[in-house]
Amino acid sequence: MKDERGAAPGADRPTIVRALREMAGLLDASGQETFKARAYARGADVLERLDADLGELVARRRLTTLPGIGPALAAMITELHQTGRSQALEEQRRRVPSVALELSRVPGLSLDKIAALHAALGIETLDDL
Repeated sequence: MKDERGAAPGADRPTIVRALREMAGLLDASGQETFKARAYARGADVLERLDADLGELVARRRLTTLPGIGPALAAMITELHQTGRSQALEEQRRRVPSVALELSRVPGLSLDKIAALHAALGIETLDDL
């Protein structure tokens, strides 16, 4: 949907915070690059506590002045704010099956083990397990 100026609607701050937390969860569930998962979670915390106008920070390209917000995270926040979507998040959603998010909370279950359980036994939820 477009607004009256013809611009694509962007995401508001709470939506961006949720997207960053989702990205952190997906990265954590995949078991790779845990430092990146923590960075996305910290970025969500920073935006949640933000007193400044997010739109102005995006417009002035000043997101990296916030503690813990690096260039990659700033790019994702900017993309979400301007378009309402994130290519990186969508790509990560495709890589990590939804079953992995729920089952990744079980200690010792890696993405490979989750995939094997899903393929062999059809396990998709904690209840199935």
